[in-house]
Amino acid sequence: MSPTTATRPGYLATFTNLDSYKKATLIALVVSILYFCWYYFVLCNLPFIGTPTFRIDYIAASLSRGDSLLNAVTDSRPVNRILSFFQTRFAIAVLHGDTSYGLYLTQYLAVFVYFFCVASTINYLFKANLGVLALVAGFGVFAMSPEVISSIYKLETIVGSRSMLFGGLSLLVLMRWDRDRKHIQAAGFFFLYALSIFSKEDFALPPLLLLGWMLVRNGNILDQVRTYKYMLISAGAVLLFFLIYNEWLIKGHAFIDPVNVHGSPYFMSLSPSSLFRVAKRYIVGFDDTLAAIFIVYVLAAVALFISGKHRRENILVALIIGGLMAPYLIMPNHVFDYYATKWIAWQIMLVPVAIKLICPQRTIATALTAGLAAAAFSLTILGIMQHRAYQYYQSAYLRTHFNISRNMKETLERNRLALNAYDTVAITGIARKDIGYTPWQNNGEFSSYLTRNLGLDSNWILYVPSASPSVHSSKDSAGESTRKMTGKVQVESLARLNARTDLPVLAFNKDGTGRLLPPGSPH
Repeated sequence: MSPTTATRPGYLATFTNLDSYKKATLIALVVSILYFCWYYFVLCNLPFIGTPTFRIDYIAASLSRGDSLLNAVTDSRPVNRILSFFQTRFAIAVLHGDTSYGLYLTQYLAVFVYFFCVASTINYLFKANLGVLALVAGFGVFAMSPEVISSIYKLETIVGSRSMLFGGLSLLVLMRWDRDRKHIQAAGFFFLYALSIFSKEDFALPPLLLLGWMLVRNGNILDQVRTYKYMLISAGAVLLFFLIYNEWLIKGHAFIDPVNVHGSPYFMSLSPSSLFRVAKRYIVGFDDTLAAIFIVYVLAAVALFISGKHRRENILVALIIGGLMAPYLIMPNHVFDYYATKWIAWQIMLVPVAIKLICPQRTIATALTAGLAAAAFSLTILGIMQHRAYQYYQSAYLRTHFNISRNMKETLERNRLALNAYDTVAITGIARKDIGYTPWQNNGEFSSYLTRNLGLDSNWILYVPSASPSVHSSKDSAGESTRKMTGKVQVESLARLNARTDLPVLAFNKDGTGRLLPPGSPH
């Protein structure tokens, strides 16, 4: 045995030498992964890798994302587009063009990394030395929330997931820099911070708020400013470049409609009444889980403040939560539950910290934490078993649409050669309310998904009982309403199909399976 081998510590020895919080984090991470897999893939019976189904899924999964690196660099969210470019190129080279693997793995990674980075930040702020029970219980409540389930399985959230991933890591590196003061750590913080805000703007404030707390925690702000001057200058430079890039260096933003149009999804309002209505929606308007998390958080924060312990840190967490909510409070027409994923992690993890700091005896604190965790788990699991909880209906909703999308995709791939032999194909069996769950939806890139991902070059006419209300209407020569969609797709009344005996018909069933009928066949 060589001296090098003899003195090299084993994994067990390395684990033993870690401090108690790091040990607790590693154990909690392993338990959380096992729990997550059991809850999502066994109890809720959700797929590990889903199928593009919802709204912008077809944009996120389109192979067109790998066409131009220049377009990615000049996007308003360049880091997100650059990552999409390389993920897509990898999928083309290795995964036969299936981009879903990279997207869903990123979603899972973001959930775990973000939560444990938030937990580490709160543990660092309050010096709470949280244990395995608190971490596992916190992650369990976080992962079971409907908001996180939506965040994972709806690929339009991939932009926010990448921002969360890099933003959470930037907090972790900033805390390490605060302890060690190494230049490589400072550089790592700004690199991750830039990756986060150039993926999406959501995480612009939390790292700066944490840096601000470092300035005021000891009371002598001027001395702290001198100590942190290079960090402050660098942070300002990153933000300034971000503003310059978005204001002058690129030609436009990735918004669907102008932000000053009142009916636009991205219309912005600073009206106090509008802000209050949106905040109320995010707190109590979606489901009981969000309301319960908010109420318990407020009770814990108020109790901790009254106790007089760590008031600055308590206020900091409230400011971070507010900073994460702020971009969404000003958009009254763009309210979705999965955005709450970013701030409920902070709300959840303050609760065990407050219990531990307020309760003088460790036994009492442990009992209260265990009681809250048991109550949260029991209510959720009981609700799922009885098929009454929102989570159950949500997972059933996701499963149903994933199965339909998968069957539809397999039907299209199985009939690819026959479909491409026709210039135009009629489609039946898709209700007008369900067009938005198909690759024919009016999102601007569905034709790219059909041509690039599925290899289909036909024009498409969807025959539905009534035309889709989501697209613009026009009148044909016979006076009947015809609704046209972007690219090579149009939607017409089912009553007009009988007059088109020249078209092949791709007839879908309710479960997404289907068959191709040649022209002139009865349907």
